Amino acid sequence: MAQDMLSTEERMTEQQLIEYWGISIHTLRKWRTTGRGPMYIKIGGKVIYPMPAIHEYERSRLFRGSGKRVFIK
Repeated sequence: MAQDMLSTEERMTEQQLIEYWGISIHTLRKWRTTGRGPMYIKIGGKVIYPMPAIHEYERSRLFRGSGKRVFIK
């Protein structure tokens, strides 16, 4: 059971993610409210973003010139 828990290297808090991406806390919270942004875990009011979800979201936001989205599997 304990081995299934995310280590600190495998996740980010809200604060860590807004600093990493350089966005406001309001933007991140709005994305959660509207279903945008990366998937997250919420336990006891605390929000945790698993690194695989962050990487997946970043891949979904890749663009190549002229706003053409790049899709990576």
